[in-house]
Amino acid sequence: MRYVVILSVLALCSNPTAASAQEAEDTVLSEAPITASEPAMSDTMRCPSGGALVSSAGASEEARPTGRMRVDYPRAAESRRMTGKVKMQLVVGCDGRVKQCTVLQSSGHAILDSSACQSMLKYAVFRPATDENGNTIESTTEMTQPYALR
Repeated sequence: MRYVVILSVLALCSNPTAASAQEAEDTVLSEAPITASEPAMSDTMRCPSGGALVSSAGASEEARPTGRMRVDYPRAAESRRMTGKVKMQLVVGCDGRVKQCTVLQSSGHAILDSSACQSMLKYAVFRPATDENGNTIESTTEMTQPYALR
């Protein structure tokens, strides 16, 4: 798969002391958040209803998934029997879509970390958080995505 080859080459470039592409790929973990195509909302940007970005603790009702989340298990990771848990912080917009994903705790495999965030950005839909007046607001929430083989 081209994605895996590119990831391995990029990993080796960023970690030239790695003994192999696999070692480099497993140690390269992006600290930058993965965002949707639009810019991430800042603390001062507001939803159409006027609500500011708040943490889940500051919302009257926090954002909640509307159903089961679809998450892609990368074929390369599956064939290598990679498993782990990815803890993420998500910025959920007023429309219930994930606007930004930041890995808080890595699975130990960059390919799983990236897949977890990309899946959240692509598939996840939440019931947006609301303020004390019932207006939808942008909020942050944390999720853990397990990757396990059966």
